[in-house]
Amino acid sequence: MSFVWTEEKIKLYKRASEYTLFNEELAEILLNTIGRKRTIYDIGCGLSYLSLSLSEHSEKIFCIDINKEVIGKLNKIILEKSIDNIETINKDYRTVLEEKKFVDCIIASHFLDMNYNLEFLLDKCKTLVIIKNTSRRKGLYDLKKQKIEDVEKILQNKKIDYKKIIYNGEFGQPLKNLKEAKEYYNSYSSSKLDENRVKGKLININNKNYPYYLPKYKNIGILVIGRCNID
Repeated sequence: MSFVWTEEKIKLYKRASEYTLFNEELAEILLNTIGRKRTIYDIGCGLSYLSLSLSEHSEKIFCIDINKEVIGKLNKIILEKSIDNIETINKDYRTVLEEKKFVDCIIASHFLDMNYNLEFLLDKCKTLVIIKNTSRRKGLYDLKKQKIEDVEKILQNKKIDYKKIIYNGEFGQPLKNLKEAKEYYNSYSSSKLDENRVKGKLININNKNYPYYLPKYKNIGILVIGRCNID
């Protein structure tokens, strides 16, 4: 099952990102690892709440995604938050990086297959950050993507040194009603449930717009290759 951004997925991801502290905590981990005041290329960025969280302590961030709709939504968020050091680019990341001789730091989150992209990315930057789910993430939301352990094997076979960090953070989904909860759950799960069974997985939260919350922890791995802590 491959992931495709839709209007509904953009809306739900935005809501979860603004309700939880997942991206803020992940950004702090990265800043403590790669250092502050870096120029970052966030490739395949999506809504990139990670870059939004990194922006205060970064020199410049280029958010690159081929999806025009998600870049449009990201532009609106950047404007709402009055962030002036993020530039969005609606192009294929390879086209952008091929125009550059060398860049400071690249973040590649989740969707790039490192069997085909690793050497290209390493040739283009001082620091490469690879973020992927760990193999511990099972069941609901477990898209069949390359895991962090798979990338480690590639690096080990190529004898490339790296720093590894595991982060387990809360990234649950606020939901407006049981109908939405059922549709959300069943859109990702292989086992389809009715509203009553989905309700048993929810907790009530003190939010008049989104009274239900589906808890979820994201267990991710972070691999950093190249220069770290250069403040």
